[in-house]
Amino acid sequence: MLVTTRSKGTFVKHILVASDLSVRSDRATRRAIALIDETEAKLTILHIVDSAMPMHLAEAVVTTARETLEDVVASAKSKRTDQIDIRITIGDPVAEIATRAEKVAADLLVVGLHRERQFLDLLKETTMERLIKVSKTPVLLVMNPAAHEYNDLLCAINMSPACAKAVNVSRTIAPSGKQRLFHAFHVPYRGLVNPGEPAEGVVIYRNEAQEAFAAWRDNSVLPDDLPEPTFVDGGPSTALVQMMNAGKPDMLVMGAHGRSNIGRYMLGGFTAGLIRYPPCDLLVAR
Repeated sequence: MLVTTRSKGTFVKHILVASDLSVRSDRATRRAIALIDETEAKLTILHIVDSAMPMHLAEAVVTTARETLEDVVASAKSKRTDQIDIRITIGDPVAEIATRAEKVAADLLVVGLHRERQFLDLLKETTMERLIKVSKTPVLLVMNPAAHEYNDLLCAINMSPACAKAVNVSRTIAPSGKQRLFHAFHVPYRGLVNPGEPAEGVVIYRNEAQEAFAAWRDNSVLPDDLPEPTFVDGGPSTALVQMMNAGKPDMLVMGAHGRSNIGRYMLGGFTAGLIRYPPCDLLVAR
């Protein structure tokens, strides 16, 4: 088995939070500031002014944006303001965020919930979906106010390297939070599997899922005290509803499950749906 012990802050040394100065972004910024007190990481706060804006207006927005973000930092009363860097740039939001994340070697990207556009969201991807597609950095999508530390972490386990990364980052930013793990397993052709004794067929596939989890745990760098998951017979959505009903989490943790399509990284439908309508704060790693 790989050695899995990790010290506090190993997985998150620099956090980047992207703010559009909205209420949604304010929650993300305040959560990011709270996290650097917990993880001892550095923090870059980034605001991007739309490059389509006339230059004389863009320059005025830059000044206003800096003053606004400085006020947010001051009101958050962090003990580590000397580790916070405010950056204002002009350009395309997704491209600038990805570039800045790579430049500062960010280990975590924090963003606010996207602004819902009922008609446009049916036709095109949201900025959050585009961002997670291009980001090499785990993304924390903040939905709720940063009123307290994360206490209950619900981790969707798909036995992938991305999932291992997400679990490790979540443990770093919420070291005292309780982790609950679940894995949804599928019983194919349920109606044809031992019709007289359907429970027996379910046991076979649950055992396979348990063996796969044990192998993934033994061959991944993970916390030593990682709890056993709850194995749920059903699809990911069914399993999530069941686990959400069992307890209200502060954060949902998952690895993005995608596939290649003409050279482009595609998010799975389950992940994309959660990005648009998360039940709580959502941490996604590729």
